[in-house]
Amino acid sequence: MNSKFFLFFILFLGFIILINFSLAQNSTNTTNSANSNQNSSQTNVVNSGTKIPSLKEKEPGKLINQFYEFLLIISGFLAFATIVYGGIQRILNANNPSKISDANERIKSAFLGILLLFGAYILLRLVNPNLVNLKLPELEEIKVEQEKVSANTQTTNVEAGKNNETGKAGRSLSDTEARTILKNNGIDSKLTNTTLEGIKEGTINELIRMKKECDEWLKKWYPNESQNGCYVYVTGGTENIGVHSPGACSHVNGYKIDIAINPRLDEFIKKTYCFKKGNDCTYYDIRVGDNALMYKSPTGSFYARETNPPHWDIQITSQCP
Repeated sequence: MNSKFFLFFILFLGFIILINFSLAQNSTNTTNSANSNQNSSQTNVVNSGTKIPSLKEKEPGKLINQFYEFLLIISGFLAFATIVYGGIQRILNANNPSKISDANERIKSAFLGILLLFGAYILLRLVNPNLVNLKLPELEEIKVEQEKVSANTQTTNVEAGKNNETGKAGRSLSDTEARTILKNNGIDSKLTNTTLEGIKEGTINELIRMKKECDEWLKKWYPNESQNGCYVYVTGGTENIGVHSPGACSHVNGYKIDIAINPRLDEFIKKTYCFKKGNDCTYYDIRVGDNALMYKSPTGSFYARETNPPHWDIQITSQCP
C-alpha cells in the first residue's frame, strides 16, 4: 500500500511540475508576442493544448533561446514518460523484487532528471533572467550627415583636370563666378579690358593649383617672403578674337588665361615646370609664331613666357577637346 501511494505521489508531482512549466512557457510566449507585435515566436499546437516553440527565428540569440526551451520541454516529456513507464513496470511486476528494484531506479532517475533540469532553469532565472533569455544587443542606426558646402568653400569642390558632364575642362563660368572663385583663393584679376565670361572650370582650377604650389615653394626657399604667398594677378581672359588668337583651345573658348609676371613667380615656374635632364633645367619647347619659351606643369598645362607685352600665357592643353 505504501509503495503504491509513493508511486502515485511521484506520478502526480511530476505531472503537476510538467504542466506548470508548460503553462509558464505559454504565458511567456504570449506576452512576448503581444509586446513585440510580431510573429517571430510562432508555436505549433498539440492536442493537449501545450505549445512547443518552433525554431523559426533568424536572430542567433533568440534561436538558441528557443532551442534550449524546446529541448527542456522535450526532456520533461521524456522524463514524465519514463516515470509512467516505471510505474506500470512496477505494478505489473509486483511479485518480482528484481523488476520492482529496476522500476524504482528508473523512476528515481527520471525524477532526479526533472529536478535537475527544472532546478537549473529556475536557479539561472533567479540569478539573472537574461541567462535564460538570450538576446543580442541592438545596434543603433548610424546617421551620416552630408557636409554643407558654403560659398567660401566653393573652390574646393572642383580640382584641376576633374571631368564632369560638360567635358574634361568642366563647365563654362560667368565672369562674376570666376572672379569670386579666384578672389576666394587669393588671386586678383584685372577689371578693365578683361573678361572671364565663359572661362572653363579647368582653367581656373589650374591657376588655383599653381598658386598653392607656388606658395609651398615660397615657404621652402623664401620663408621671409611667404607671409602673403605668391602674388598672382590675372591680366587676360576670354576677350574677343581681336585681342587673342583664335583656335579650339584659345582664350575665346575659355582654355587659356594670362597672368602678370613678377620675379618670384617667374623663378618658381622656370625652376619647377622646366624640362629636367640630368643637372640641367630648361624649357620644354619654343612656341611657333612668337618664339615664346614653354614650360609644363604636372597636370600637362603649358606656361608660355610671352614678351610682348611680358606675361605668362597658360593653356590647359591636356583638357582641350
